[in-house]
Amino acid sequence: MKRFSYSSIAGKIAAILVSAGLIGVMTVLPSMAAATRIISVLDLRNNAGLSAAESAYLTDLVRDALARKLPLDYFTIMTRESILELLPEGTRLSDCLDASCEVEIGRILGADYVVSGEVLEFAGEQRLILKAHHCLSAAFVGSESAAGISLKELEGAVSGTTQLLAERINKHSGTSLQGVAAPLEGKPITSLDDWFIKPEGLGVPIRSSYDNDLGLAMVHIEAGEFLMGSPRYEKDREPDEDRHQVTLTRSYLMSTTEINQELWFSIMATNPSHFEGGNRPVENIAFDECIEFCNQLSRSEGLTPAYGRRGGEVFWNRESNGYRLPTEAEWEYACRAGSQKRFANGDRESDLYELSWCRNNSTGRTHDVASKAPNNWGLYDMHGNVWEWCWNWSAEYLTRFAVDPEGPRRGSSRVIRGGSWDNSTKACRSANHNGAKPGFHGAILGFRVVRTVMQ
Repeated sequence: MKRFSYSSIAGKIAAILVSAGLIGVMTVLPSMAAATRIISVLDLRNNAGLSAAESAYLTDLVRDALARKLPLDYFTIMTRESILELLPEGTRLSDCLDASCEVEIGRILGADYVVSGEVLEFAGEQRLILKAHHCLSAAFVGSESAAGISLKELEGAVSGTTQLLAERINKHSGTSLQGVAAPLEGKPITSLDDWFIKPEGLGVPIRSSYDNDLGLAMVHIEAGEFLMGSPRYEKDREPDEDRHQVTLTRSYLMSTTEINQELWFSIMATNPSHFEGGNRPVENIAFDECIEFCNQLSRSEGLTPAYGRRGGEVFWNRESNGYRLPTEAEWEYACRAGSQKRFANGDRESDLYELSWCRNNSTGRTHDVASKAPNNWGLYDMHGNVWEWCWNWSAEYLTRFAVDPEGPRRGSSRVIRGGSWDNSTKACRSANHNGAKPGFHGAILGFRVVRTVMQ
Protein backbone atom coordinates (compact mmCIF):
# COMPACT_ATOMS: atom_id res chain seq x y z
CA MET A 1 0.00 0.00 0.00
CA LYS A 2 1.42 3.36 -0.99
CA ARG A 3 1.98 5.66 1.99
CA PHE A 4 2.45 9.44 1.94
CA SER A 5 5.76 10.43 3.45
CA TYR A 6 8.90 12.25 2.52
CA SER A 7 11.24 9.41 1.53
CA SER A 8 14.28 10.88 3.22
CA ILE A 9 12.34 11.38 6.44
CA ALA A 10 10.84 7.90 6.27
CA GLY A 11 14.30 6.40 6.01
CA LYS A 12 15.47 8.45 8.97
CA ILE A 13 12.42 7.39 10.97
CA ALA A 14 13.21 3.75 10.29
CA ALA A 15 16.81 4.15 11.40
CA ILE A 16 15.82 5.97 14.58
CA LEU A 17 13.15 3.44 15.48
CA VAL A 18 15.50 0.51 14.93
CA SER A 19 18.26 2.13 16.98
CA ALA A 20 15.76 2.84 19.74
CA GLY A 21 14.79 -0.82 19.82
CA LEU A 22 11.13 0.00 19.18
CA ILE A 23 10.98 -2.04 15.98
CA GLY A 24 13.10 -4.80 14.56
CA VAL A 25 15.27 -4.51 11.46
CA MET A 26 13.00 -6.89 9.55
CA THR A 27 10.10 -4.46 9.93
CA VAL A 28 11.78 -1.81 7.79
CA LEU A 29 13.13 -3.95 4.99
CA PRO A 30 12.20 -2.38 1.61
CA SER A 31 9.83 -5.20 0.75
CA MET A 32 7.81 -4.58 3.94
CA ALA A 33 8.18 -0.83 4.55
CA ALA A 34 5.20 0.12 2.40
CA ALA A 35 2.88 -2.03 4.53
CA THR A 36 3.85 -0.32 7.79
CA ARG A 37 1.70 2.58 8.99
CA ILE A 38 3.59 5.02 11.19
CA ILE A 39 1.71 6.64 14.08
CA SER A 40 2.96 9.78 15.78
CA VAL A 41 1.58 10.48 19.26
CA LEU A 42 2.09 14.13 20.14
CA ASP A 43 2.64 15.20 23.75
CA LEU A 44 -0.66 15.76 25.53
CA ARG A 45 -1.61 19.36 26.21
CA ASN A 46 -1.80 19.88 29.96
CA ASN A 47 -4.75 21.98 31.14
CA ALA A 48 -5.25 20.18 34.43
CA GLY A 49 -2.31 21.46 36.44
CA LEU A 50 -0.24 18.29 36.07
CA SER A 51 3.52 18.51 36.28
CA ALA A 52 5.52 18.21 33.06
CA ALA A 53 6.69 14.77 34.16
CA GLU A 54 3.11 13.58 34.84
CA SER A 55 1.91 14.83 31.46
CA ALA A 56 4.83 13.14 29.68
CA TYR A 57 4.12 9.94 31.61
CA LEU A 58 0.48 9.87 30.42
CA THR A 59 1.62 10.48 26.84
CA ASP A 60 3.99 7.52 27.06
CA LEU A 61 1.17 5.38 28.45
CA VAL A 62 -0.87 6.22 25.33
CA ARG A 63 2.06 5.29 23.08
CA ASP A 64 2.57 2.02 24.94
CA ALA A 65 -1.15 1.15 24.83
CA LEU A 66 -1.31 1.78 21.07
CA ALA A 67 1.74 -0.42 20.54
CA ARG A 68 0.01 -3.21 22.48
CA LYS A 69 -3.40 -2.86 20.84
CA LEU A 70 -2.46 -2.44 17.16
CA PRO A 71 -1.08 -5.30 15.00
CA LEU A 72 2.71 -4.99 14.99
CA ASP A 73 2.97 -6.25 11.42
CA TYR A 74 1.17 -3.15 10.18
CA PHE A 75 1.81 -0.32 12.65
CA THR A 76 4.85 1.40 14.16
CA ILE A 77 4.55 3.88 17.04
CA MET A 78 7.15 6.66 17.10
CA THR A 79 9.02 7.34 20.33
CA ARG A 80 9.26 10.82 21.85
CA GLU A 81 12.96 10.89 21.01
CA SER A 82 12.38 10.11 17.33
CA ILE A 83 9.71 12.82 17.09
CA LEU A 84 11.96 15.47 18.62
CA GLU A 85 14.86 14.52 16.35
CA LEU A 86 12.79 14.77 13.19
CA LEU A 87 11.02 18.05 13.92
CA PRO A 88 12.50 21.15 12.22
CA GLU A 89 14.74 23.27 14.41
CA GLY A 90 12.77 25.62 16.62
CA THR A 91 9.44 23.77 16.29
CA ARG A 92 7.37 24.15 19.44
CA LEU A 93 4.64 21.56 19.88
CA SER A 94 3.16 23.63 22.69
CA ASP A 95 2.12 26.21 20.08
CA CYS A 96 0.21 23.64 18.01
CA LEU A 97 -3.34 24.33 19.16
CA ASP A 98 -5.67 23.02 16.47
CA ALA A 99 -6.22 20.00 14.24
CA SER A 100 -4.79 21.55 11.09
CA CYS A 101 -1.50 22.24 12.88
CA GLU A 102 -1.39 18.70 14.31
CA VAL A 103 -1.94 17.19 10.86
CA GLU A 104 0.90 19.31 9.47
CA ILE A 105 3.20 18.08 12.24
CA GLY A 106 2.25 14.51 11.37
CA ARG A 107 3.14 15.10 7.72
CA ILE A 108 6.46 16.66 8.63
CA LEU A 109 7.24 13.53 10.64
CA GLY A 110 6.31 11.27 7.70
CA ALA A 111 3.50 9.68 9.75
CA ASP A 112 0.33 8.12 8.41
CA TYR A 113 -1.70 8.95 11.53
CA VAL A 114 -1.27 11.56 14.22
CA VAL A 115 -2.74 11.09 17.70
CA SER A 116 -3.13 14.16 19.90
CA GLY A 117 -5.06 15.13 22.98
CA GLU A 118 -5.24 17.02 26.22
CA VAL A 119 -5.86 16.57 29.93
CA LEU A 120 -8.56 18.86 31.35
CA GLU A 121 -9.93 19.52 34.81
CA PHE A 122 -13.72 19.48 34.73
CA ALA A 123 -16.31 19.17 37.52
CA GLY A 124 -13.75 17.90 40.00
CA GLU A 125 -12.37 15.29 37.60
CA GLN A 126 -9.33 15.03 35.40
CA ARG A 127 -10.48 14.19 31.89
CA LEU A 128 -8.30 12.77 29.10
CA ILE A 129 -9.41 13.41 25.52
CA LEU A 130 -7.66 11.62 22.64
CA LYS A 131 -8.22 12.11 18.92
CA ALA A 132 -6.71 10.74 15.73
CA HIS A 133 -6.36 12.17 12.22
CA HIS A 134 -5.22 10.64 8.96
CA CYS A 135 -2.26 12.74 7.84
CA LEU A 136 -2.59 12.58 4.07
CA SER A 137 -6.31 13.30 3.77
CA ALA A 138 -6.61 15.27 7.03
CA ALA A 139 -9.69 13.13 7.76
CA PHE A 140 -10.89 12.97 11.34
CA VAL A 141 -10.65 9.30 12.37
CA GLY A 142 -12.20 9.52 15.83
CA SER A 143 -11.87 10.55 19.45
CA GLU A 144 -12.22 8.89 22.83
CA SER A 145 -12.16 10.14 26.41
CA ALA A 146 -11.61 8.92 29.95
CA ALA A 147 -12.01 10.48 33.39
CA GLY A 148 -10.75 10.02 36.94
CA ILE A 149 -10.70 11.97 40.18
CA SER A 150 -6.96 11.42 40.50
CA LEU A 151 -3.96 10.84 38.29
CA LYS A 152 -3.92 7.19 39.38
CA GLU A 153 -7.53 6.66 38.27
CA LEU A 154 -6.84 8.41 34.99
CA GLU A 155 -3.78 6.25 34.48
CA GLY A 156 -5.92 3.13 34.90
CA ALA A 157 -8.41 4.36 32.28
CA VAL A 158 -5.80 5.08 29.59
CA SER A 159 -5.59 1.49 28.38
CA GLY A 160 -9.31 1.07 27.68
CA THR A 161 -9.64 4.50 26.07
CA THR A 162 -6.61 3.96 23.85
CA GLN A 163 -7.92 0.53 22.81
CA LEU A 164 -11.10 2.12 21.46
CA LEU A 165 -9.05 4.69 19.51
CA ALA A 166 -6.76 1.92 18.22
CA GLU A 167 -9.81 0.09 16.86
CA ARG A 168 -10.86 3.22 14.98
CA ILE A 169 -7.38 3.64 13.47
CA ASN A 170 -7.18 -0.03 12.52
CA LYS A 171 -10.59 0.11 10.83
CA HIS A 172 -9.72 3.31 8.97
CA SER A 173 -6.40 1.99 7.70
CA GLY A 174 -8.15 -0.87 5.96
CA THR A 175 -10.23 1.51 3.82
CA SER A 176 -7.86 4.47 3.49
CA LEU A 177 -7.43 5.75 -0.09
CA GLN A 178 -3.83 6.95 -0.17
CA GLY A 179 -3.12 9.95 -2.38
CA VAL A 180 -6.52 11.61 -2.02
CA ALA A 181 -6.57 14.95 -0.22
CA ALA A 182 -10.19 14.77 0.87
CA PRO A 183 -12.22 13.48 3.83
CA LEU A 184 -12.66 9.73 3.88
CA GLU A 185 -14.60 8.84 7.01
CA GLY A 186 -16.06 10.67 9.95
CA LYS A 187 -16.17 14.45 10.04
CA PRO A 188 -13.69 16.98 8.62
CA ILE A 189 -11.37 19.28 10.54
CA THR A 190 -13.78 21.90 11.78
CA SER A 191 -11.14 24.62 12.06
CA LEU A 192 -10.81 24.66 8.27
CA ASP A 193 -14.51 24.26 7.43
CA ASP A 194 -14.44 21.28 5.04
CA TRP A 195 -11.23 22.41 3.40
CA PHE A 196 -8.23 20.10 3.41
CA ILE A 197 -4.54 20.79 2.99
CA LYS A 198 -2.89 19.03 0.06
CA PRO A 199 0.34 17.22 0.95
CA GLU A 200 2.77 19.39 -1.02
CA GLY A 201 0.96 22.70 -0.62
CA LEU A 202 -1.75 24.10 -2.85
CA GLY A 203 0.41 25.78 -5.46
CA VAL A 204 -0.12 24.98 -9.14
CA PRO A 205 3.09 24.59 -11.18
CA ILE A 206 3.92 27.33 -13.65
CA ARG A 207 2.73 26.65 -17.19
CA SER A 208 5.31 28.42 -19.32
CA SER A 209 7.99 31.08 -19.48
CA TYR A 210 7.85 34.34 -21.42
CA ASP A 211 10.25 37.16 -22.36
CA ASN A 212 9.04 40.69 -23.01
CA ASP A 213 10.38 42.92 -25.79
CA LEU A 214 13.21 44.15 -23.55
CA GLY A 215 14.35 40.68 -22.57
CA LEU A 216 12.66 40.65 -19.17
CA ALA A 217 12.04 36.96 -18.44
CA MET A 218 8.68 36.14 -16.88
CA VAL A 219 6.87 32.99 -15.83
CA HIS A 220 3.19 32.20 -16.14
CA ILE A 221 1.75 31.37 -12.71
CA GLU A 222 -1.63 29.68 -12.72
CA ALA A 223 -4.44 30.80 -10.45
CA GLY A 224 -4.82 28.60 -7.39
CA GLU A 225 -5.12 28.26 -3.62
CA PHE A 226 -2.54 28.24 -0.84
CA LEU A 227 -2.01 28.77 2.86
CA MET A 228 -0.73 32.30 3.49
CA GLY A 229 1.10 33.14 6.71
CA SER A 230 2.93 30.79 9.06
CA PRO A 231 1.91 27.95 11.37
CA ARG A 232 2.15 28.62 15.10
CA TYR A 233 5.12 26.32 15.52
CA GLU A 234 7.32 27.96 12.84
CA LYS A 235 10.66 29.20 14.11
CA ASP A 236 10.96 33.02 14.24
CA ARG A 237 7.31 33.62 13.30
CA GLU A 238 5.72 36.97 14.10
CA PRO A 239 2.23 37.52 15.63
CA ASP A 240 0.95 39.20 12.44
CA GLU A 241 1.43 36.08 10.30
CA ASP A 242 -1.91 34.38 11.04
CA ARG A 243 -2.27 31.45 8.65
CA HIS A 244 -5.30 31.53 6.36
CA GLN A 245 -6.54 30.15 3.07
CA VAL A 246 -6.17 32.40 0.02
CA THR A 247 -7.69 31.83 -3.41
CA LEU A 248 -6.24 33.65 -6.42
CA THR A 249 -8.74 33.57 -9.27
CA ARG A 250 -6.57 35.08 -12.01
CA SER A 251 -3.32 33.78 -13.44
CA TYR A 252 -0.43 36.21 -13.84
CA LEU A 253 3.03 36.64 -15.30
CA MET A 254 5.83 37.45 -12.85
CA SER A 255 9.35 38.59 -13.67
CA THR A 256 11.82 35.85 -12.80
CA THR A 257 14.15 38.41 -11.22
CA GLU A 258 14.03 41.69 -9.40
CA ILE A 259 14.20 44.62 -11.83
CA ASN A 260 17.87 45.24 -12.50
CA GLN A 261 19.61 48.59 -13.02
CA GLU A 262 20.10 48.11 -16.75
CA LEU A 263 16.35 47.74 -17.37
CA TRP A 264 15.52 50.58 -15.00
CA PHE A 265 17.92 52.91 -16.80
CA SER A 266 16.55 51.93 -20.24
CA ILE A 267 13.06 53.04 -19.13
CA MET A 268 13.70 55.85 -16.63
CA ALA A 269 17.11 57.20 -17.84
CA THR A 270 18.34 57.37 -14.23
CA ASN A 271 20.09 55.05 -11.81
CA PRO A 272 19.44 55.90 -8.14
CA SER A 273 21.08 52.72 -6.81
CA HIS A 274 23.63 52.80 -4.01
CA PHE A 275 25.34 49.58 -5.17
CA GLU A 276 25.90 50.16 -8.88
CA GLY A 277 26.00 47.35 -11.43
CA GLY A 278 23.90 46.72 -14.52
CA ASN A 279 22.70 43.30 -13.40
CA ARG A 280 22.31 44.18 -9.76
CA PRO A 281 18.79 44.96 -8.54
CA VAL A 282 17.77 48.59 -8.73
CA GLU A 283 17.28 49.96 -5.21
CA ASN A 284 16.90 53.22 -3.36
CA ILE A 285 13.54 53.77 -5.06
CA ALA A 286 10.23 54.87 -3.53
CA PHE A 287 6.84 53.27 -4.11
CA ASP A 288 5.62 55.97 -6.52
CA GLU A 289 8.78 55.60 -8.60
CA CYS A 290 7.97 51.91 -9.05
CA ILE A 291 4.44 52.86 -10.12
CA GLU A 292 5.85 55.24 -12.73
CA PHE A 293 8.29 52.60 -14.01
CA CYS A 294 5.46 50.08 -14.43
CA ASN A 295 3.39 52.55 -16.48
CA GLN A 296 6.35 53.59 -18.62
CA LEU A 297 7.27 49.96 -19.30
CA SER A 298 3.68 49.22 -20.28
CA ARG A 299 3.57 52.14 -22.71
CA SER A 300 6.87 51.05 -24.28
CA GLU A 301 5.19 47.76 -25.26
CA GLY A 302 1.83 49.21 -26.27
CA LEU A 303 0.08 47.86 -23.17
CA THR A 304 -2.55 49.64 -21.10
CA PRO A 305 -0.92 51.16 -17.99
CA ALA A 306 -2.09 49.54 -14.78
CA TYR A 307 -2.05 52.70 -12.66
CA GLY A 308 -3.69 56.10 -12.67
CA ARG A 309 -4.12 58.97 -10.23
CA ARG A 310 -7.26 60.38 -8.72
CA GLY A 311 -7.05 63.29 -6.29
CA GLY A 312 -3.36 62.65 -5.77
CA GLU A 313 -3.90 58.98 -4.88
CA VAL A 314 -2.73 56.07 -7.01
CA PHE A 315 -5.40 53.63 -8.17
CA TRP A 316 -5.07 50.29 -9.94
CA ASN A 317 -7.07 49.50 -13.09
CA ARG A 318 -7.70 45.78 -12.61
CA GLU A 319 -8.71 45.28 -16.22
CA SER A 320 -5.37 46.56 -17.48
CA ASN A 321 -2.94 44.23 -19.24
CA GLY A 322 0.05 46.36 -18.25
CA TYR A 323 2.88 45.85 -15.77
CA ARG A 324 2.23 46.34 -12.07
CA LEU A 325 3.43 45.42 -8.59
CA PRO A 326 2.23 42.08 -7.21
CA THR A 327 -0.31 42.00 -4.43
CA GLU A 328 1.06 40.63 -1.19
CA ALA A 329 -0.86 37.37 -1.73
CA GLU A 330 0.47 37.00 -5.28
CA TRP A 331 3.98 37.59 -3.97
CA GLU A 332 3.79 34.96 -1.21
CA TYR A 333 2.07 32.42 -3.48
CA ALA A 334 4.90 32.79 -5.98
CA CYS A 335 7.61 32.82 -3.30
CA ARG A 336 6.38 29.57 -1.74
CA ALA A 337 6.05 27.83 -5.12
CA GLY A 338 4.01 25.08 -3.47
CA SER A 339 6.05 24.91 -0.25
CA GLN A 340 4.66 25.20 3.29
CA LYS A 341 8.08 25.55 4.91
CA ARG A 342 9.99 28.58 6.27
CA PHE A 343 11.71 29.08 2.92
CA ALA A 344 10.77 27.94 -0.57
CA ASN A 345 13.14 24.99 -0.38
CA GLY A 346 13.12 23.95 3.29
CA ASP A 347 13.29 24.97 6.94
CA ARG A 348 17.04 25.11 7.56
CA GLU A 349 19.20 28.22 7.31
CA SER A 350 21.45 26.29 4.91
CA ASP A 351 18.42 25.90 2.62
CA LEU A 352 17.98 29.67 2.58
CA TYR A 353 21.61 30.28 1.62
CA GLU A 354 21.09 28.24 -1.56
CA LEU A 355 18.45 30.73 -2.72
CA SER A 356 19.36 34.07 -1.22
CA TRP A 357 21.81 36.80 -0.38
CA CYS A 358 21.22 37.75 3.26
CA ARG A 359 23.24 39.13 6.16
CA ASN A 360 25.24 35.95 6.71
CA ASN A 361 26.54 35.60 3.15
CA SER A 362 26.12 38.91 1.29
CA THR A 363 29.33 40.64 2.49
CA GLY A 364 27.27 43.79 3.07
CA ARG A 365 26.04 44.50 -0.47
CA THR A 366 23.62 43.48 -3.21
CA HIS A 367 24.58 40.92 -5.84
CA ASP A 368 23.67 40.27 -9.46
CA VAL A 369 20.11 39.03 -9.84
CA ALA A 370 19.73 35.31 -10.55
CA SER A 371 23.16 34.50 -9.11
CA LYS A 372 21.59 32.08 -6.63
CA ALA A 373 19.34 29.08 -7.34
CA PRO A 374 15.66 29.71 -8.24
CA ASN A 375 12.65 28.34 -6.38
CA ASN A 376 10.57 25.51 -7.85
CA TRP A 377 8.71 27.90 -10.13
CA GLY A 378 11.84 29.43 -11.66
CA LEU A 379 11.83 32.66 -9.64
CA TYR A 380 15.11 34.10 -8.35
CA ASP A 381 15.85 36.18 -5.25
CA MET A 382 12.39 35.85 -3.72
CA HIS A 383 14.38 35.55 -0.50
CA GLY A 384 16.98 38.23 0.15
CA ASN A 385 19.09 40.53 -2.08
CA VAL A 386 16.57 43.40 -1.76
CA TRP A 387 13.14 43.78 -0.19
CA GLU A 388 10.38 44.03 -2.80
CA TRP A 389 7.53 46.54 -2.90
CA CYS A 390 4.01 45.09 -3.13
CA TRP A 391 0.75 46.87 -3.97
CA ASN A 392 -1.08 46.43 -0.64
CA TRP A 393 -1.21 48.84 2.23
CA SER A 394 0.24 47.01 5.23
CA ALA A 395 -2.40 45.67 7.64
CA GLU A 396 -3.39 42.64 9.69
CA TYR A 397 -4.98 39.68 7.93
CA LEU A 398 -8.68 39.98 8.71
CA THR A 399 -10.16 36.68 7.56
CA ARG A 400 -9.45 32.94 7.56
CA PHE A 401 -10.61 32.69 3.93
CA ALA A 402 -9.73 35.34 1.35
CA VAL A 403 -10.28 35.65 -2.41
CA ASP A 404 -7.88 37.92 -4.34
CA PRO A 405 -7.04 39.97 -1.22
CA GLU A 406 -5.72 43.48 -1.82
CA GLY A 407 -5.61 44.85 1.72
CA PRO A 408 -7.27 48.05 2.98
CA ARG A 409 -8.08 51.03 0.77
CA ARG A 410 -5.75 53.32 2.73
CA GLY A 411 -2.88 53.08 5.16
CA SER A 412 0.44 54.53 6.23
CA SER A 413 2.86 51.86 4.95
CA ARG A 414 3.01 49.71 1.84
CA VAL A 415 3.88 46.03 2.11
CA ILE A 416 7.46 44.98 1.45
CA ARG A 417 8.46 41.32 1.23
CA GLY A 418 11.39 38.93 1.02
CA GLY A 419 14.12 40.45 3.18
CA SER A 420 17.42 41.79 1.91
CA TRP A 421 21.20 41.48 1.87
CA ASP A 422 21.21 43.22 5.27
CA ASN A 423 18.64 41.03 7.02
CA SER A 424 18.72 37.89 9.14
CA THR A 425 17.06 34.64 8.13
CA LYS A 426 14.02 35.61 10.21
CA ALA A 427 13.16 38.49 7.88
CA CYS A 428 13.76 36.39 4.76
CA ARG A 429 11.10 33.77 5.55
CA SER A 430 8.28 33.27 3.03
CA ALA A 431 5.65 34.43 5.54
CA ASN A 432 7.45 37.49 6.90
CA HIS A 433 5.07 40.47 6.65
CA ASN A 434 6.65 43.92 6.67
CA GLY A 435 5.97 47.46 5.52
CA ALA A 436 7.63 50.76 4.63
CA LYS A 437 6.44 54.34 4.18
CA PRO A 438 5.70 54.91 0.46
CA GLY A 439 8.36 57.62 0.27
CA PHE A 440 11.10 55.48 1.78
CA HIS A 441 14.39 55.24 -0.12
CA GLY A 442 17.09 52.78 0.83
CA ALA A 443 19.71 50.42 -0.55
CA ILE A 444 17.73 47.48 0.83
CA LEU A 445 14.54 47.98 -1.20
CA GLY A 446 13.69 47.19 -4.84
CA PHE A 447 10.86 45.40 -6.67
CA ARG A 448 9.75 43.00 -9.40
CA VAL A 449 6.76 43.23 -11.73
CA VAL A 450 3.74 41.15 -12.71
CA ARG A 451 1.07 41.27 -15.40
CA THR A 452 -2.45 39.89 -15.12
CA VAL A 453 -3.22 37.18 -17.70
CA MET A 454 -6.35 38.47 -19.37
CA GLN A 455 -9.05 35.95 -20.22
